[in-house]
Amino acid sequence: MWSALDAEFYLAFDAGRDDCVDLAVEHGAGTMLLLPTAYQEIADLCVQTQDEELRTHALDALKFMTVNNVLAAPTVDKNVGTDEGLAEYLMRAGILAEDQKNQALILAEAACLGVSCLLTLDQEIVAIDEAALAQAIRDKHLNPFVIITG
Repeated sequence: MWSALDAEFYLAFDAGRDDCVDLAVEHGAGTMLLLPTAYQEIADLCVQTQDEELRTHALDALKFMTVNNVLAAPTVDKNVGTDEGLAEYLMRAGILAEDQKNQALILAEAACLGVSCLLTLDQEIVAIDEAALAQAIRDKHLNPFVIITG
């Protein structure tokens, strides 16, 4: 059973959010999966942000992943684009807006990798219609997952 965590969740660990740590432990710490889009969001913060505190949290989040044996999912150039196709499908179906591409990719990657749950702090993901998302994922012959928020 794999648990995928979004970038905000990893950053929350570093910021000392005990509620996020507790949720990760409860829902599969030790079997955490780093989604490619979440990694890219954190990596971008490491090199592109002017906010020094945020950059420090991003670097510490990468260290946290190493220390806690977080498995990195295959990067986009290593897969066949199934996740991007599902992300586009989610936006076309109106589950997410066109300007929510990263959120769509996070959801698509989680579905394509067969995780049991996605731990997220992203309010745009938390606000989606989970029944519509689950049906869209089933439409693509994949298994839905549970969205858990801190």
